[in-house]
Formats: sequence, C-alpha cells, structure tokens
Amino acid sequence: MEKTKKVGIGTVRHELGYSIEEAATYANITPDELTSYEADHSTTPIIVAVKLLEFYDVPFEKIAFRN
Repeated sequence: MEKTKKVGIGTVRHELGYSIEEAATYANITPDELTSYEADHSTTPIIVAVKLLEFYDVPFEKIAFRN
C-alpha cells in the first residue's frame, strides 16, 4: 500500500490559486485566523477544516492537520 504524502492547508490553497481572503470568507473566518491555522495546522477547529476541505475539494486524507 502506497502512503500518500500529506500537505498543509496553506500549501493546498496556494496550489489551487485561492487568496487568503477567498478561503477565509468561504470558511466564515477572518484572514488572520486562516493565516494562524495555516501556520499551525493542529489548532484548526474541525468545522473550519471541513469547510476548507469542501472549498478546496480535497479529501481529508491528503491534508496534514498536525505539525
């Protein structure tokens, strides 16, 4: 079984070309909050994580939510 490399939510956002403002608005948080969550994935509330996964259209298994 091949192990998939996990990436941070900030990396995904950058790769998909979304601005911090676009993603934060979708997740109903401030850009500063999203910046903080991107810096420390382990602090991301589950509801925010779910909204971002939905917005980015990526499966949970691809995202690193722990440092």
